[in-house]
Amino acid sequence: MSNGECRSQSAVSEVFDCRPFYCDVSKDRGERRDFTVTVAGSERHDGELPYRYVVSAESQAEAWTTGLTTHMRRNTDVDCYVVGSMSFEGVPDANCGYNWIDLRQQDRFWAVLQELRDYVKRFNDERAPYLDEDGYIKDESQADHDHLLADFESEGFEKASDLADYAEFL
Repeated sequence: MSNGECRSQSAVSEVFDCRPFYCDVSKDRGERRDFTVTVAGSERHDGELPYRYVVSAESQAEAWTTGLTTHMRRNTDVDCYVVGSMSFEGVPDANCGYNWIDLRQQDRFWAVLQELRDYVKRFNDERAPYLDEDGYIKDESQADHDHLLADFESEGFEKASDLADYAEFL
């Protein structure tokens, strides 16, 4: 496969081809755009092709960081790097001839996770008066606690379900 195959018309600078992405990176940021980030990991030593990730980011540096760290985490692999000549701004064409992993929903996952975390904290704060010093529900507070639980249960389940919908993007 040639390096130019299935590339976007939008050029991305090759600034990282000769040095690590974290050195002297421009901090230019803007609105979120789609990037295709190609990462070669240790599987390259076995002749495997690199992985391609499509991410949403405000800058090339953010996109490359997201693609690289996602690859490192998913594959437990630190022997990897971004292939600048095969990475570009945009999404691969439908007929490009290779597979890619769509990570554009990751941001929504973390936002939903934060919502759920805040919701659980609010529940725990509101139920604290119904618990004894060992964390058990006081007998005289059981009915009030059950009512509170019922109030939180439906919305909490919905938030957990939303989180599960986005979990596949990690």
